[in-house]
Amino acid sequence: MLTLLLVIIILSKSVFSQSLQLQYDLRHSIDPENNKSNYPSLFYEYFRNLENGALFTKIQSDFLGEHHNIGQLYLQIFGELKFWKPLIFLHLEYNGGLGIAEGTAYGYYINNAYLIGAQYPFQWGVDWQSASLCYRYNSFNEPSHDMQFSFYWTKMFWQDDFTFSGNFVLFTQNRDIGQPHTENLKGKKVVFWGQPQIWFNLTKDFSIGSQITLYYNIYSYSNSMLVYPAIAVKYRF
Repeated sequence: MLTLLLVIIILSKSVFSQSLQLQYDLRHSIDPENNKSNYPSLFYEYFRNLENGALFTKIQSDFLGEHHNIGQLYLQIFGELKFWKPLIFLHLEYNGGLGIAEGTAYGYYINNAYLIGAQYPFQWGVDWQSASLCYRYNSFNEPSHDMQFSFYWTKMFWQDDFTFSGNFVLFTQNRDIGQPHTENLKGKKVVFWGQPQIWFNLTKDFSIGSQITLYYNIYSYSNSMLVYPAIAVKYRF
């Protein structure tokens, strides 16, 4: 699936846009017990409209290592394709990554996830939003087969001076992922992740704003919601 998405990107010849975001994550200030420090993150996003769909890539680098070296890298890539009249697209997605555990020299994986399903775009005023429902395969030592719902939105306000955008993701996942610390866990857990953003557009290319990252059952098995804010700047080119 990942190879197919990369081939589509290379061969496509449509209008595209890209952006860089620099964020400063304030999670240590909010939750010092579970986070060693605040840290910067760099996001690269690439979007391309196609005649029969769209392609999106995001690379996130978190500078949470010692002396603010890169401690975690995350990749997301998805394609939406349609060769028929109904306004429902085929959705193909990959995400994964890697990192180094804080205070150690030990690496870890953000396990690969592969998704296939249906995506439906719709309008909120003049702005386009999208929702998708997919089958999700997580490549843990004990693979997890699940469903995922995703919602992406963008809304412009006050003569396009402000932008409210972001995404929410909801899926299930095996509690036992084939690791020693999960071997006694049974059943599924519900996972939620979101990144709502608000931007003040200083020019058509440069914005300042904030992102709130929401985690539920990602870093914890305690059924608790973690809320971490960040301040940010964005440049589109």
